[in-house]
Amino acid sequence: MKKGFTLIELVIVLAIIGIFTAIVFGSITTSRSKARDNSRIADMKTIQLALALYYDVNQIYPVDFRTLDDVGQKYLPSIPKDPQTQQDYVYNLSGDKYCLGVTLEDSNAIPNDNVASCGSEANYWASR
Repeated sequence: MKKGFTLIELVIVLAIIGIFTAIVFGSITTSRSKARDNSRIADMKTIQLALALYYDVNQIYPVDFRTLDDVGQKYLPSIPKDPQTQQDYVYNLSGDKYCLGVTLEDSNAIPNDNVASCGSEANYWASR
């Protein structure tokens, strides 16, 4: 009598390992996506706070939100960028109102308290 594994037993074990690997990899990908979306939402809230501080001092919103980290008056330690693409967030100024936008990977992650319709370029907008 020979000792060892049959080909069928090896194939079944490899299939089970493959299924577990796919499940774990899918979980990790979803977690990373949610973490990036949470980071984007936190960045929006940070920029909103900096814009409010700027408005409180100057009685006007800046034309470009990148000026919030100028040397004279620092409202932000650094300008946040999208965690995946490293691009700036969308900022539009219209008179005394602004729109700040970002595209989220999961549109279900949009917070209900700050959704505004300022355009179609992004799926999460914060406006004042």
